[in-house]
Amino acid sequence: MTDRLNAPTAPTADHPSLALWEDELFTHGAVDTPSLRVHLDTCEPCAQAVAQLTDWVRTVQRREDAPSGRHSLLRERILASRRSGTRTLVPMTMPDAAGEIDANAERPTIHRQAAPWYRTVVAKPATRAAAIAAVTLGAVSLWRQPTVAEAGMIAGRLDLMPARPKLGDTIQVTYTSAGLLGKPSVLRLRARIRTSAGDSYNNGVPVITVATLDRRGADQYVGRFVLPDSVVYAALAVEDTAASAIDDFAGRAWELLRHGADDRPLLDALDQRGHDLMGRSWEEGLVTAREMVRYYPDSVRSWNQLQFMESNMGLGNDGALAIHRAKAASFAARMDAGTLPMQPGALFWYARAVKDSALAATWRERLLREAPRDEFAVQERAGMIFTAQWKSKDSVAALAAMEELWKDTPQRRQGQIAQTAHAFIGVTDRDAAAMRRWTTRMRAVDSSIYRRQWIAGEYAKIPSLRDSASVQLAALAAELAAPPERGRQLNETRAQFARRMTGERALTEAMLGRVLAQSGRGGEALTRLRALPDVGWNVEVFDASAAAATSAGDTALAVPHWARLALDPRTNANRVATLDSLGTRFTSGEAWRKLKERTSGEMASAVMRDARRRRVEGASVRTADGRTVAVASLAKDRPAVVVFWSPMCGPAVEALPSIQRMATRLEARGVPVVLIVEQERADSTLTAVLAASTYRGPVYFDATRDASRVFSNWGTPQLYVLDRDGRVVFDPTSSVGETTLRMEALLANGSSPAR
Repeated sequence: MTDRLNAPTAPTADHPSLALWEDELFTHGAVDTPSLRVHLDTCEPCAQAVAQLTDWVRTVQRREDAPSGRHSLLRERILASRRSGTRTLVPMTMPDAAGEIDANAERPTIHRQAAPWYRTVVAKPATRAAAIAAVTLGAVSLWRQPTVAEAGMIAGRLDLMPARPKLGDTIQVTYTSAGLLGKPSVLRLRARIRTSAGDSYNNGVPVITVATLDRRGADQYVGRFVLPDSVVYAALAVEDTAASAIDDFAGRAWELLRHGADDRPLLDALDQRGHDLMGRSWEEGLVTAREMVRYYPDSVRSWNQLQFMESNMGLGNDGALAIHRAKAASFAARMDAGTLPMQPGALFWYARAVKDSALAATWRERLLREAPRDEFAVQERAGMIFTAQWKSKDSVAALAAMEELWKDTPQRRQGQIAQTAHAFIGVTDRDAAAMRRWTTRMRAVDSSIYRRQWIAGEYAKIPSLRDSASVQLAALAAELAAPPERGRQLNETRAQFARRMTGERALTEAMLGRVLAQSGRGGEALTRLRALPDVGWNVEVFDASAAAATSAGDTALAVPHWARLALDPRTNANRVATLDSLGTRFTSGEAWRKLKERTSGEMASAVMRDARRRRVEGASVRTADGRTVAVASLAKDRPAVVVFWSPMCGPAVEALPSIQRMATRLEARGVPVVLIVEQERADSTLTAVLAASTYRGPVYFDATRDASRVFSNWGTPQLYVLDRDGRVVFDPTSSVGETTLRMEALLANGSSPAR
C-alpha cells in the first residue's frame, strides 16, 4: 500500500489519501502500518479524518441487522473499488449510527443523500406502536452526510478540513476534478450561504465566491477560506473562472454545517439545511428534521420541523400524531416545572399542528398574554385581524389594526405581516396611500425581481399609481439589461444566468407595455413590445406580451404569442381551445395551422438550447417478478422518460396523476415512460398508493441503487429525458410539464420514436 502514500486529499501533497485510511481501517480495524501511525501522530487534519472513519467502521461492525459475512463482502468490494480508482468525499459532518450501506451494489454506496428513509432497518420493535416510535423518534439515525459518496463521473471530489467547522475556523479545501471543468490553473469555490434567519427555498439566498483554488498536480486544486461569522450553513460548488462549467456534485451541492464547541452541528445549521433542501429533496428534508430531533431533543423547534416534514411526506398518521401529542404534553409539563426554557410560541404552534386542541388553546392564551411580541404571537394576531375582517368586511378597521401590529412585528415576520395587510387594500385611488405604505415595507425585506414585478403589477391596478408602476418597471428593465453577478445562482453558468435575466427583462418590458397601454400610451407600448429580446421558450413572456399587445390594440402582434401558448404542452385543454378560436378568428383556419407548424420548429429549437447530453450506460432495475433488466432495454432504442419516484415522498405521490397523463400522451407517440421506485420490491405501502392513484403503467425497482448511481439521482420525483441513444439530454427536473415539453422538443427536433 505504500505506493499510495503520496495520493493526497488534504491541502498539501504529503498526506495519505482517504482511500488508504479506509483500506487500513477495514483491513486491520485500526491504523496498524508503522509509517501511517507516525504520520497520524503529527498531522491534525488526518487525525480528524481517521477519527471519523474509525467511528463509521465501528458503526458498520456493530449493526445487528447485517447478515453473516456482509461486512467482509463490503470490505472486499470497497478495496476493489479503491484499486479501480473510485474517489471519496470527506463529510461535512459526522455520519451517525445508521450510515446506510448497500453491500450488494457493484460499487458499494455508503451514502445516498436521497435514499428513501424507510430503507433503513429499524431493530425489530415488538409492537406497531413501538415501530412507529422507533421511526418517528429516530431510534435508528438517518443522517445522510457521507463518509463516502459516489456521484458518478460527472462530479469531482471536494475535501474540507476541519470536517466539523466552528466559528472562525480556516477551512482547507482540496478539490479533485473529474474532468468536467478541464484543467485550468485556477478554479473558484462558490457558496450559497445561510444565516439563522434564512427562509425556505433558495430564491434570493446570497451566493458568493469564498475561495480561489490553485492547481496542484494533474487534477487537484487547493485553497482555503473563512466563512462570515453569521453564516451557519453553506452549499458549495466549483466552477471555472469564466463560469462556463460548474461542478455542483451532480446537483446535490457539497455542504458545510457550522458546529458548536460540543462538536454537534448547530441547531440553526440543521434548520437552514432543511430550508435549503426545500424544493430540492423532501426526503433529505425529512432526514434533516430527524437529525434536529436527535441532536436537540429538548427543542420544540426540532419537533415542529419533524411534524411539518412528516406531514408533507404523507407520514402524519394516527400513530405518529399520538407520539407528537405525548411529546407536546411533556414539553408543557417541563416548561411549567421550570426544567425547560419557556418556548410558548413554538409549543402553541406545535400543539396546533398535532391537533391537540386543548393544549393549543391553553398555550395560545398564555402566548398572547405573556409574550405578545413573540413571532408566533404576531402571526396569530394577524390571523385574528384577518378573521375579524372576513366577518365584518371592514377593511379600514383591519388596516388600522395591522398598523398597530406592525409596531410589534419582528423583522423575521415583516414580509408575512405586510402581505397579510395587503389583502385588505382595495384597488381604487383612495387606497393608493395604503398600497404605497405596505408595499414599501414589503420591498424593504424582499427586493427580489419577482417582488418588484409583483408590486408594480399591484400599482397598475390603481389608476393614480399607474405612472409610478411604469417608472418602477422601466427602472427594473434597465437594471436587468446589465444585472449584477451577485444574482447568479450556485448551479447557474454565466450563459444560463444571462438567458434567465434576458427572460426577466422581457417579462418586465411586456408588463410595462401593458401598463403603458392602460394609461393611454399605446404607441410607446407597441414600441417596447416590438423590441423585446429573444427569450427562447418562455410562456410567462408570451402570455404577458399577448396581453400587452391586445391592450394596445395590436392583435396581429398578439397572434404569434397565442400560437406559442397553444403549442406548449403545459397549457390546459380549455385554454388551448380558446387560443385556437382566437387564432382562427384573427387570421384564418389555414393561416393559423401553418403558423402553429412553424412555431413547433421554433419551440424545438429554443428548448433544445438547454440540452446538456451525458451518457448513463449500464443502469439496471428489477421487474415486479424479480428479473434484472437494463434501463436501455426498456427504452428499446427509442427516446424515453425515466422517472425516479417514491411512495414515501408526498410531492412524488401528488405528481403521480400528472405522470400518468404524460405517459398516456407520450406513449401514444411511441415514447415509453419508465417509472423507477427507489426500493427493493413492492410492499403494502406501494400497493396502496398505486391502487389509490390513476397510474397504471409498469413499475421497476432500483433494488441495488444501481440506476440511482448511474443517473446520479438523489431525489424524487426526478424526471430525465433520454434520446434514442440512451443519453440524458437535459438536467433532471421535478416538473412533469417541463419534461413533457422537453420530450416534445426532442421529437420535433428529429429524434424519432423508433429507428
